[in-house]
Amino acid sequence: ARYGVGGDGLGSVRIPAAFCGLVGLKPSRTRLPREGIRSPVRSLDAVGPITRTVDDCARLWQVMVGEPIETLTPWVPERIGVPLFAEPVHVAHSIRAAFVRMLAALGAGIDRVALPGFESVTFLGGMTGAHELSTGPFAERTKSPGGLMSVALGRSFSARDVARLVAQRDALKAATARVLERSPILAMPTTAIPPPALTRALVANQTSVVLLRALGAFTPLANLCDLPAIAVPSGVDDRGRPLSIMFVGDLGSETALLRVALAVERTGLGTTAV
Repeated sequence: ARYGVGGDGLGSVRIPAAFCGLVGLKPSRTRLPREGIRSPVRSLDAVGPITRTVDDCARLWQVMVGEPIETLTPWVPERIGVPLFAEPVHVAHSIRAAFVRMLAALGAGIDRVALPGFESVTFLGGMTGAHELSTGPFAERTKSPGGLMSVALGRSFSARDVARLVAQRDALKAATARVLERSPILAMPTTAIPPPALTRALVANQTSVVLLRALGAFTPLANLCDLPAIAVPSGVDDRGRPLSIMFVGDLGSETALLRVALAVERTGLGTTAV
């Protein structure tokens, strides 16, 4: 298929796109009508396109929002912000190498920005999702082991626990807004690891916490803050597995992100080995 559409609750458009060498755009939730969309994580989920190229992604996005079809032009901001973790997160060497190589190829200045709470987005996203799943209509329909665990977890939260989650999310939103005032485009790897092997544990739906952390180390930021983000191929590793870079922008910056992604694509590095 040339075009696809998916729901992104904590990265479910961008992570599959990253693992398949595709482009995945997660827009702000308010950019598209919500009628007909039923989501178990209602404050996190957004619907966005998955395509083979940035041009296709832009074309489908323009159709989805009812905008005239216009030719996209590449754009690179003068400076790009790279958030720093307060605690180290292991990122695979190939992912890191492709990330650094792509930023160098784009030629923008790099601002290393402190983003309080960034290292906790996996935990905060998971807990927020568990609460929303457990209190919504999907709670009784959930059958998967992972979903049932999330429902049980969410139902164990006290009012104080929920208030703490809301406060942490509000603090993350405020910190991210301050960073975006200085660096309107943020860059980070889409995932911390290349596509993993489909092991018995994965088949049995018993995905380890370590693996989940590696998959969702970066993507939940955009969902928690309701910001647009785009994943675009950044190369392949020595085993031929696709690698991906992600850009996050402020509200309403979907077109700007698509233009940055087009600049990435036109470097020609998205299909080359690191």
